[in-house]
This record gives sequence, structure tokens and C-alpha cells, in this order.
Amino acid sequence: MKTDELAPARPGLPAGEFPESIEGAKWLVIESALLDGEHVVIVLEKRWLKEARQENPGRVLYFPPEIQELKRFQDDLDAIKAIHRVKKHLGAWLVPSKLSTDLSTSHPHVVEEAKP
Repeated sequence: MKTDELAPARPGLPAGEFPESIEGAKWLVIESALLDGEHVVIVLEKRWLKEARQENPGRVLYFPPEIQELKRFQDDLDAIKAIHRVKKHLGAWLVPSKLSTDLSTSHPHVVEEAKP
């Protein structure tokens, strides 16, 4: 699937909202134009994390709440790329933040180191 959108619109789901689940899916592999065609994996439930890692070695994994958190930076593509690099190199998870969404002010991008 090649898309720049977070998720396709569905009846009852506003465009850009990521669905809580997709019937029969454990994870999605997305080819991101924003990340120069890099494939990322969106793991729909924590119980599929180990399997998704095994099936997608070397790919960066996201959970739906992380995708929702990234929406805060939708007007700052460089910030999204920087967050992705942190996830890729540190194996980090993006955690919800109460930081200002005003991207004109500088603020740290909040990540938590992944637990093995």
C-alpha cells in the first residue's frame, strides 16, 4: 500500500483517523512517500508485536496511538522524519504528550526507549 495518509476514509471514520482494528489484520506494512519509500509496520495490537518484529526485521514498528500522536506534527514533516529516525535508531516508542502543538515554538519530541 503506497500512501501518505494515515488511513483511508471509511464510513463513520473521519479521514486521517487510524482505525482501532481492521478485521483479520495483525499489522499493516505501509510504503511511506514521506520517508522516501521506506516500509513501516503498524502493529494493530500489542499481542502481535513479537510476531510482527519477526516477520518484518529491520522495519520500524508503530502502534495506532503513535500514528495519532504524529498527527500533531502534520504541518512539520521534518519533525516527523526526525521522530522516525529516533524510533529507528533507538528502538523507541512515541508516548502521548501534553506538549504544546504550536510548532512555531521549540520543544522536545517525547520518546520512550523500547523495552526488550
